[in-house]
Amino acid sequence: MKLTKEPEYSFHYETEANASFLVAELGEETPLVQYQMKMLENNHIAHLLDAQKYQQDETVKIRYNVTGRMSLAQVTEREKIQREEFLTLLAGLLECYEDLSEYQLSAQGLLLDDAYIFVRTGGFEPDFIFLPIFQEDGGLEGLRRFVREMVMNSRLASTNDNFIQRLLDTFNDQQLTLESLQKEVAQMRRPAAPPPAVEPPRVPVFDPVPADPVPSAPSPAEEAQEAAPPKKKGRKPEKGSKKPKEPKEKNGSSKGSILFTALQAVLVLVLALAVKSGFFFTEAGTLNVSYVIGCLIAAAGLDVVVYRELFVNNKKKTDGAGKAGGKKPAKAGAKKPPKASKVGKEPKAGKAFKGGKKPEPAPAEPVREANPAPAAPVSAPVVSAPPPVQALHTGRGLDMEPVEDTVVMGADGFGTGYLEYFENGLAVRIHLNQDVTRVGSRAQSVDHVLLSHKVSKVHAEFIRRNGRYFMRDINSTNGTYLNGSRERIVSNQEIELHDGDRVRLADVELVFKC
Repeated sequence: MKLTKEPEYSFHYETEANASFLVAELGEETPLVQYQMKMLENNHIAHLLDAQKYQQDETVKIRYNVTGRMSLAQVTEREKIQREEFLTLLAGLLECYEDLSEYQLSAQGLLLDDAYIFVRTGGFEPDFIFLPIFQEDGGLEGLRRFVREMVMNSRLASTNDNFIQRLLDTFNDQQLTLESLQKEVAQMRRPAAPPPAVEPPRVPVFDPVPADPVPSAPSPAEEAQEAAPPKKKGRKPEKGSKKPKEPKEKNGSSKGSILFTALQAVLVLVLALAVKSGFFFTEAGTLNVSYVIGCLIAAAGLDVVVYRELFVNNKKKTDGAGKAGGKKPAKAGAKKPPKASKVGKEPKAGKAFKGGKKPEPAPAEPVREANPAPAAPVSAPVVSAPPPVQALHTGRGLDMEPVEDTVVMGADGFGTGYLEYFENGLAVRIHLNQDVTRVGSRAQSVDHVLLSHKVSKVHAEFIRRNGRYFMRDINSTNGTYLNGSRERIVSNQEIELHDGDRVRLADVELVFKC
């Protein structure tokens, strides 16, 4: 199948054994430069594909081995070329230009077309095709045209720097030479220097001012000892005399005093640091009175607020809690509570009742405890809850609205054609729900990975077009076979697939179904 047809030559692909070839077929009126052909056959020139000439029916053909390579056009179908990748391609192209001049080969014979520039999968080391049919040397004009077309066709990825503009300015220079271009590309390939490190601002260090010693908090044993009154030996106080109460210092007040003292020490330390740092002085060295007054007012206000919170408000809360706690305890010498009602009480012995008969005692009321224990709950018979009713596969739930009718899956769903194969005893499907689905062994370059070392990195691609499916081998090493045939299909040629076709990629067999 011919891919390109021009007045002087045309190209097509051929397959032989485990190799894929791009074949250039020269026209009848196209003269072959014999010494250039000999140079290609007898020498290995950097970044040039090996060429072999043969003749068939008086037609001269030159074939180039492209096994395991992809054309630049196939690479850019999905993604744009990154900055470093394009610089790698340019460096290889300039090296090839330099070798061509040493072997006295015309630079015009270098075919700079993205369909015939090949790169290995996973890298951008380029390989070019040289046609030995040109005599005159075109210089760098072909290279200029190639770079402009790549930029104008948006094949390069945009960058944050001015890389593309710098590239155009370089190739538009009329004084451009191969040596100056090599220096420019080498300079652009150098990694950018890291920005200079910015030193953090220096923070002035002040000598700490010794603070007043803060009294340590007394231990609970010491507090209890101070709170307990001293025991006096002597006679016991008489009954009915009131024992004078001695004021006890609350634990909260002692803690408040400690906190308030600590606050004063902190304020003194802060003011001392401010004085030493020159905060209260102006640039002329005079004392700034307004700063001093403002700081003193702020310190006094803070003292007042803390003092009220620790002593005044805390005391009110404590007193309020004591009043709300319940009734006051009974004082010594207070009157006894009145006796219980005589209803249901037996009369004293020795006293006669009126009427002569002793009345029968009334039934005693049950005694209620102050805090009766809760009665043990009566255990009810345990009834197991019925299992939740699951919705059947009818599109209805227990409290859900009925769903709509089933929608037919579109062309982008899984209702499309697919490839099926077995991997470790499990069936695996490759759904062909894209216009182009690539299959191979390199995860970064394909849509589906086959776990076989005999499968090429990008082995084949499957194409969906107007409801029909095609497959195409991409210059694979071990080939692609159809329906058990031992003859591999021609690379880069579309083959239509039908339901039930068996496709073998190297040693992995897949079945196409639709």
